[in-house]
Amino acid sequence: MSELVFEFPQEKNQPSPLTVPEAIQGLNLLQNEFDVFWVPSKDEALSEYVTQGDSARVALTAFTGSIGECFFYQPLFQKFNHGKPVRLAVDGRYHLQANQECDPSWIQIDALDLEPMLAPHLLDSLKTLPKKTRVACVPLRMSLSEYSALEKAVQDYGLVLVALSDRVFVQALALPGFTSQHPIQSLSVHHTGRSPERILNQLHEQVSQHVATDSTLIVTCAADDAAFVLNARGYHLPQSSAVLARLYSVRGHLAVVLPSPTAGIDFAVDLKGFGNTQVTVIRNDQTAIRKWIRDRHADSPLRAVAYHSGTMNAGIKLELDSVLPEAQHFGDFYGLRDMRRKKTPEEQDALRDSFLRSSKAIAETLREAKKNSEHQKVSELDLSRLIQKNYARHGAFALSFKPISGAGPNSAIVHYNRPKNDVFFEPGQI
Repeated sequence: MSELVFEFPQEKNQPSPLTVPEAIQGLNLLQNEFDVFWVPSKDEALSEYVTQGDSARVALTAFTGSIGECFFYQPLFQKFNHGKPVRLAVDGRYHLQANQECDPSWIQIDALDLEPMLAPHLLDSLKTLPKKTRVACVPLRMSLSEYSALEKAVQDYGLVLVALSDRVFVQALALPGFTSQHPIQSLSVHHTGRSPERILNQLHEQVSQHVATDSTLIVTCAADDAAFVLNARGYHLPQSSAVLARLYSVRGHLAVVLPSPTAGIDFAVDLKGFGNTQVTVIRNDQTAIRKWIRDRHADSPLRAVAYHSGTMNAGIKLELDSVLPEAQHFGDFYGLRDMRRKKTPEEQDALRDSFLRSSKAIAETLREAKKNSEHQKVSELDLSRLIQKNYARHGAFALSFKPISGAGPNSAIVHYNRPKNDVFFEPGQI
């Protein structure tokens, strides 16, 4: 095999058709809604890698790095951002890339050292704004931790928090989004040493000890969590094998909620692996989600809701507040993280095998590229294609990252992932 089995379709990863000035103009039309806007860079699963057509940050800045946070300022408030409509904060990995991709006439780039400083840095900038400035966000596309931090900053600085629906900013930026056709397929228990039944039972045992009640709804929206619990793969996002779905679980019941991009896919998961747990698949239907939760509450009153606030989008939490107003929330439940961190013997074997195959593919690529460079020029694109071919030959189903193949100055761009066919490696550079 010389080709990868699955690559995220390029036609599904197209950005907004608007130019940066046009995107800015689109948000200018929302001056009645807000003054400053925390522009979402994630999807509702809080994924690091989202399609460009689903990224407001890419539309507003043209910055395609995986990590970066930005604020948008309406015209009357641009004086608080060096006279520019957009402020983009990036960490040390992306300084060069941001300078190359972003137009400084529109975008103020704050080049910071470390990623964890991005959100606090932007929140700190809010203190320069006048009292009662309206600061908007999209709860469905930010973690509960981020939302809580923004809520506190707005309160501390005497500002006004505005929650926007997903639809409002998607329309303003003409984001095309994407639709996946790739099914969700089960993994063999022989490969992972896990089954959904075992995972769910262990998860509910942990939560009953954590919150001191068995009448608990466990929720996660993270794509990696969904893949883990279902013991399945979906390949729904760029550079990810995870499952774009959110899960609601009480003992004996599991709701798998497929959002708009995956609402039409085939749920080809082996339900035998869930034992006696009744699995309900809900396809992008908010009314059906609320009914499922109310039905479970009618079966046995749900006294608690458990999740990890860092990987839980704030929109779901706000929705749960309206459906289960009396339930106590526990945002410090790390059950899934702890279970995923401890690898089974089968997973350890798979990791060792993957590392060995990967090392062989890299070594073969370097040897072949060096040999080729003795009698012909090797471009960045040649090297990128060569390593993909060798990964596929060693059994890779897909790649977790785009190959970074940079010659000369491009080699200094840490996440350089747009190899060119007219940029060549000089002798001795490989």
